[in-house]
Amino acid sequence: MREASHGSEVPPPAETSRRRSDPSAKRARAAACVAACLLAACGSSHENNLGRPPILLVVLDALHAEHVSHLGYHRETTPNLDRLAALGVSFERAFAPAPYTLASIPSLLTGRLPDHHGLVRPNESLRDGEVLLAESLAEVGYRNFAVVANPNGGAEHGIDRGFERFLDLAVDALDDPEAMERIFAPNFPPLVAEWLREVAESEAPTFVYLHLLEPHSPYQPPPHLRALYVDPAYTGPFAGGDTQTLIDSVHGKIEVTPEDVEAVRGLYDATLRLGDQALGDVLDLFDEAGLLDPALVVVTSDHGEALWQRGRWGHNDELYDEMLHVPLVIKLPLGAGPVGERRQSLVSPMDVFPSIAEWLDLKAPKKPFDGVSLAAGIRDRSLQDAVRTLRLRTNARLPSIGERTLRDKLIVELGQNVAPIGIEYYDFHRDPGERANRYAPGQMALDRRASDLAAWFREHYDPEGSARPVDARRARLLSNLGYTGD
Repeated sequence: MREASHGSEVPPPAETSRRRSDPSAKRARAAACVAACLLAACGSSHENNLGRPPILLVVLDALHAEHVSHLGYHRETTPNLDRLAALGVSFERAFAPAPYTLASIPSLLTGRLPDHHGLVRPNESLRDGEVLLAESLAEVGYRNFAVVANPNGGAEHGIDRGFERFLDLAVDALDDPEAMERIFAPNFPPLVAEWLREVAESEAPTFVYLHLLEPHSPYQPPPHLRALYVDPAYTGPFAGGDTQTLIDSVHGKIEVTPEDVEAVRGLYDATLRLGDQALGDVLDLFDEAGLLDPALVVVTSDHGEALWQRGRWGHNDELYDEMLHVPLVIKLPLGAGPVGERRQSLVSPMDVFPSIAEWLDLKAPKKPFDGVSLAAGIRDRSLQDAVRTLRLRTNARLPSIGERTLRDKLIVELGQNVAPIGIEYYDFHRDPGERANRYAPGQMALDRRASDLAAWFREHYDPEGSARPVDARRARLLSNLGYTGD
């Protein structure tokens, strides 16, 4: 089992002894788990019902879908995510509702837009009446376990509700700078292994939620992974992969060369590979416990990452696809759905909770989902929504807001009176890279869309908000992680 700290040498998969499990025992456990799930499903006539399968939900923070190998990336960065996709369905057009963790993770776990669940700014919590996926699963008997590396998706904001155990790794390291090493990907599999041993004899199903920091900066992969993607001769300002240097580039303090861009992209890919290795270890742990075949597994991200596609690095404050395009891979229990398929429909991480609610026949929360169930569309690919619209927002009290469809994107900059003061429009058929703003004043249809979008936002806008000043300990934690605005 890989227990190396971040930045140390991690043995390749072939060297791990954990995979030498008894195959007959594994098959017996898997068969028993599948049988239990089928028995649980027998009480429902719903054609999509999966009973009570084990559930694994993994977030790879800041993973731009363009860097996923099976989605067409030119480097092998995600072999384990790729093998999972071969067992299920991968959505090529999945977009987060916001390009930052604080708002996007609650949307994943509530199935609701940021301006509905209300967690959009630092030191806020979910609004009253919001229901998390873990709470709904706990109501039907699941034992829920979470490991979270990013504090902006952690317990301080109420994300821990419904979990029997919630390990907030970065917060746990607040008073121990050396403990920051424990938040990185190689430390996740041992914690999952311990949990799976604890629940091995339990008759209750389990939900495991993992929020890995990788490939979010800092980009400091172990040497053997760095060597796969980064020119060893590179000694430029970004060689250390620290976040502050990257932020300095955003503020114009560092002039970025093509060599810098190539190096940073390599460091990002190597950091992604580290996260993918941890994902592979966790999938192996589920397999060895006889839980992978019967499991419902979902892997996604909270947002993307700009790597100088249009001259800047990072996320948070723009609504272009590089900051929003994420993977969404769903593996259903063995025999319950298609395998090795890729879908072109427009989807969102917000669709995860509604889908699980349908598959498990969970009681619907009182506040309606903004996401939609993907259950029917996965079962029958002819049932794709060709006219869906996704709403978007940036990280600000008064943000830029947007609408994305399969054919176009509208971005609206809001002024202090919450009225449009700037409009961008992109036609993906003519301009898939969002390079040419095709809005011109006087385009009545676009003006109407912008006005309607601003009016919708105004209904939910709270100019004061509930944000409190960030306390010194949390500020130090965010500084240790290298960012303060995410």
